[in-house]
Amino acid sequence: MKLLDTSVLVRLGNPEREATVRPYLQQHATESFITSSLVLFEFFRPPKRRQNLEDVRRWVEGVLDSVEPFTQSTALRAARINESLRSQGRELEMRDLLIAAHARELGGQFVTCDSGDFENEAVQQLLDVDVIG
Repeated sequence: MKLLDTSVLVRLGNPEREATVRPYLQQHATESFITSSLVLFEFFRPPKRRQNLEDVRRWVEGVLDSVEPFTQSTALRAARINESLRSQGRELEMRDLLIAAHARELGGQFVTCDSGDFENEAVQQLLDVDVIG
């Protein structure tokens, strides 16, 4: 199972940028693609996506197998991961931490296009992250 980050959905929904993520999704077509309810919040924040909300919602439903709710258990996992990272002198932005922890809680791999924060050893040891270049 692959939990797609906002950055993946944004690129996939943009005809000029979808070629950066489409091959990855095709390579992993046998796996399920899910996302977090937190990702949907981020995705629908820009007014342009809310203007045609029903069309965008249908598109999202066509891309994903499910949207998983963020739970108390996931919040606790995120807090533990945060503490582990801090003890190693590392940090993730709160939204990235919460979404990546959600993937971990669900036993899936977090898939993002945001390489910077996720391509370091401390993060890679705690989270299963796949960065699409």
